[in-house]
Amino acid sequence: ILCLHGYRQSAKVFKEKSGKFRKQMQKQLPSIEFTFIDAPHVVESSNQESRAWWFSRSDRTYSSKDAGDETIGLEETIKFLTERIDILGPFDGVLAFSQGAALAIHLQALIAQEKLSFPNIRFFILVAPFFIQTPVYHSMYRTLAVKLPTLIVSGVNDLVIPPERTAETHKLYQGCNSMTLLSHSGGHILAIDAENKDVYIDFIQKFCGSNTPSS
Repeated sequence: ILCLHGYRQSAKVFKEKSGKFRKQMQKQLPSIEFTFIDAPHVVESSNQESRAWWFSRSDRTYSSKDAGDETIGLEETIKFLTERIDILGPFDGVLAFSQGAALAIHLQALIAQEKLSFPNIRFFILVAPFFIQTPVYHSMYRTLAVKLPTLIVSGVNDLVIPPERTAETHKLYQGCNSMTLLSHSGGHILAIDAENKDVYIDFIQKFCGSNTPSS
């Protein structure tokens, strides 16, 4: 599973923050492997562990609320990801968080238009996803239907990407019945607890086998 971190995170940070999630998944599905990669753009005035998949402003900063025409570095990111997928893949699925989840939606859109090859990809797990607000992309998303099975995760108390913002993405999948929804009581996090653990496991198990560890 390819893992795409959020804005001002890194592969290392996302790996740490997803530790509980990965432990629970690998306990039930021990053959699963998670591959974390750094976004190619370093956020200025920060350390090397603060990265971005693209910037929404000319000063190379970013806000998920920006609706202008700037997606600085996005094309470079697509090229970078294509190269990394060729080297590190193939991957069965993608786990993506926040800005990484918005990027994953953009990848799905490119795949749907046959503008991007992502060999063997079978599913996506998008945590706090949203549409890139740039008008040209935003309008493009509204015209597409994504067939790739997708689990969309949203926190009812997420103040960064509110549930209604994530709900806007649902229309991408409804026409193909390719969407599974998971709502949790937390905020802007990759939530994993007794109440939702089985949702993740059941979803991933469809694509990554049903082997469970012996007792």
